[in-house]
Amino acid sequence: MTSSIRWQQNDPNVYLFVGGRWYRYLYTSAPIGEGAMGVVYLGFDCATNEKVAIKMLRQEFWSNQQIRNRLRLEASITINHPNVIRMIGYCEESSGSGPLYVLSEYVCGVTFKEHVGQLSYVESANESKYRKIVSEFLPVMDAVEYLHSLGIIHRDIKPANLMFQDGHLLKLMDLGIAKADYFFDAHLKGFIGTMPFAAPEQIVDDSTEANIDHRADIYALGVTLSFLLVGHYPINASDKVSRTLENIIKKATARDVNQRYQHAYEMRDSLLSYLSEKQTKRAFPKAIIVVISIIALLIALLSTIVILN
Repeated sequence: MTSSIRWQQNDPNVYLFVGGRWYRYLYTSAPIGEGAMGVVYLGFDCATNEKVAIKMLRQEFWSNQQIRNRLRLEASITINHPNVIRMIGYCEESSGSGPLYVLSEYVCGVTFKEHVGQLSYVESANESKYRKIVSEFLPVMDAVEYLHSLGIIHRDIKPANLMFQDGHLLKLMDLGIAKADYFFDAHLKGFIGTMPFAAPEQIVDDSTEANIDHRADIYALGVTLSFLLVGHYPINASDKVSRTLENIIKKATARDVNQRYQHAYEMRDSLLSYLSEKQTKRAFPKAIIVVISIIALLIALLSTIVILN
């Protein structure tokens, strides 16, 4: 892969050549984000000035081949889905050591957790709020199903990794610890994930590689939805969540992988059924009220006729 890193004296920019294009960022600028393995800067396409996110591997990991492989995997994933962050590529000074950068689209907005906090000001009834959260959560299922179709397990689905771009388009973020069937060199031993969103099978000691498949993401979807709805997991009676919705989360988070939903689209279909079920139940009483009103009006008219006669 053709790539290079350039900088010049008296120029505060670092220039990165990735995928046939030049990008830049100010090395004197403050990071826009930080993680365990890297620091994220705001960058720009030199030709269009379009904003991009540039993650630089921390210097203490420059000689760590496993971590370098992790970042190469993250950058090499070809994404073509509106609800998954788009990767641009990576750039490194040499194949074995030195700086390594991962470029992706720049997503600016609020996390799903922050979004739910804002809902509390406009949604007073629990059921109304729950329905809105579920309807807005549906694109996550499509995003996860798409990754699974590519042989990719995200391994770190949680509210902080779900972001509304410009306040409306939901994006699944951070493929930094994703597992891909076709990239064996990036496999790591020990626990990989975030508690309490990680599935039981992800929790292993440092000498063991977790034996997981795509159903680990299903578990994380269930826990994530629970946190978005009520702020914790598991759901309890005081949360006043409908039995249907509670059962969906219980099925997604079953300890036995064979008892979970086997695909993200199955969980999505159950949530769609929940939304339809509630709409039907809410519409029924309105029909009764209309009928009663008509009957009352007819009785009143008949009474008036009798009195007049």
